[in-house]
Amino acid sequence: MRNMSAALFAHLQGDTLTTANCVRLARTDGVVMAWTDCNIPLTFDGMTYAASDGVGLRNLKAAAGTGVDNMETVLLLMPGGITEDGIRAGLYDNAPVTLSLVNWADLSQGSLTLLRGRVGEITLTDGQCVAEVRSLSQLLQQQIGDVTSPSCRVRRLGDAQCKVDMTRFRFARMLTALGGSASGQPAQALTQTNCGGGAAAPFGADAGSSGGGTGSTGNAVATTGVTGAAPADVYQTSRYGKTFSYALSGYTPGQDYTLRLHFAETFFGPPSPPGGPSMTHGGGTGSRIFDVAANGARVLQSIDIYQAAGGSNLATVQELEVTADASGALHIVFTASVDNASCCGLEVLTLAAPGVPAGLVFAGDGAASGFYTHGVITFTSGANAGLAREIKGHGLAGGAAIISLQGQFPFAVAVGDAAILEAGCARRLPTCVEKFNNAANFRGESLLPGNDQVMRVGRGTADG
Repeated sequence: MRNMSAALFAHLQGDTLTTANCVRLARTDGVVMAWTDCNIPLTFDGMTYAASDGVGLRNLKAAAGTGVDNMETVLLLMPGGITEDGIRAGLYDNAPVTLSLVNWADLSQGSLTLLRGRVGEITLTDGQCVAEVRSLSQLLQQQIGDVTSPSCRVRRLGDAQCKVDMTRFRFARMLTALGGSASGQPAQALTQTNCGGGAAAPFGADAGSSGGGTGSTGNAVATTGVTGAAPADVYQTSRYGKTFSYALSGYTPGQDYTLRLHFAETFFGPPSPPGGPSMTHGGGTGSRIFDVAANGARVLQSIDIYQAAGGSNLATVQELEVTADASGALHIVFTASVDNASCCGLEVLTLAAPGVPAGLVFAGDGAASGFYTHGVITFTSGANAGLAREIKGHGLAGGAAIISLQGQFPFAVAVGDAAILEAGCARRLPTCVEKFNNAANFRGESLLPGNDQVMRVGRGTADG
């Protein structure tokens, strides 16, 4: 039920309307911005809404019950307003938005709130941005509370649940070089499996699998520009199913490895056009979603391979860090939440010593290799000041820390930029004990049997 004044209600029942839409947005840095599609500025509820010809609203949808209301806001990019640099810096990510309707000829009638929500996907095109706004009812569709897991579930190292004193694990550094590379041996492939198919050198035939079925396609799958792509033949076959697994063995107990998974969506095509004929296997984004777990720990969540690759018949590669169990085994389980899980190929590789490709160099930091892996780097000066990214890998070479990132910063980094480096946590109990002495606050069930235990075949006993 929407509340409005009697005067505004009466105006909306009239024959002549003098209404305007007003949009209020609070950026992640605390700056509040406000616009109206009226041709004069409007002030109400203590906020002045700037008149802007560059504001448009479309696709406003109100859902019944607990459905998610949404709309699209079209804004021109302009100085003093929405800027491309601000979007790239994440200033509008998940920012709260309020859409109101007023009678611009008599603001004393108050306002009618049409939608409260947060910014979702932002698209840039032709000098304007289209921002999706999702209502607060979307929060009702999110998971609330903890679920059991072998790994620690705290949101961030050092938060109120973790309680690690980060002053001991946070260090101010200055970028001294770009493109450094830690010395060591390159990664070596230990296992290369063509899932659901025969040998395609250097990949061997499907082996160690349990559950699911196999499929093949005559579609040509593009691998151009895909780092670490497998031979083209690997993407012609797949293993698929609601759940299936691979049991791999022969690794060093407790050792970390790189699990490289190869995917291609060769079944579902683009979504059917609105109002047009239904396309065979049309679906697009959201048609296939699944998780991947290694030795009971989820390493890939809700992957949509159509979305990850950017379409159908395109290869995509996911690299994940996994740890062999006490017997030197890896049990990889695929579990679908939408349609079937699918995998074309998998590889297990040694971590390149010390596991860090070319990256950012911080001289004078002698922390052991891996100390900052899974940590956070936050620049405090330069074009990316105030922005943070997760650290993918950390190596030590010549008394310098070499850092690689999970995602690139939006603006160019430069030698001399100052940054804060935070230690990383692998979210495993041994790390919590040995690195942080924080076992009392470990938020995981490290001894909980995972899917690998459920999938194992029990040993029978002989009769008589």
